[in-house]
Amino acid sequence: MSFKNSPFYNSITKCREFMYNDIQKSIGLAKNSSVGAPNLLIALGLSCYTEYWGKLSLGIASEDSRRCYHSFLCRMGIRYQKLIDDGFDVYGKVRCGLVHSYLIDTNSIIKLGKGECGITIDNANDKYVFNIITYFEDFKKAVDIYINGLKFEDIERMEKAFRDKPILI
Repeated sequence: MSFKNSPFYNSITKCREFMYNDIQKSIGLAKNSSVGAPNLLIALGLSCYTEYWGKLSLGIASEDSRRCYHSFLCRMGIRYQKLIDDGFDVYGKVRCGLVHSYLIDTNSIIKLGKGECGITIDNANDKYVFNIITYFEDFKKAVDIYINGLKFEDIERMEKAFRDKPILI
């Protein structure tokens, strides 16, 4: 039996499609709406999705959120890794700020646009900039690379991450 017939594999491919579609629809709404953009919600969703894929790829069902978030953020590219290596508290300020306070927990701007990285630091103005389009593009690449590179041994980690959690069927 191929692991691609596994309910865990099927669930994560469905999760990927749901996530991509939700974010793409929200971006479309933001671009085409006269009532304003849901930039905060999009950034919040992307941050939570980043942690989800980190938990999945590391096989962690709960706890260790910072490690999981950082792990998958680093899969999104060297610029994200550099933010962490340079000591910027991306997890605390961005992810936790959005999740717990509905704001990035420092001077910030969330743009429906592109930048050299999905999260940049504007040192001149002492602020974080969340570039939604760039982040989403980098996120999709990292998720696709993860799924396309799965091997049998990864299924065991997936099962650990899904332990006692619902799966999409």
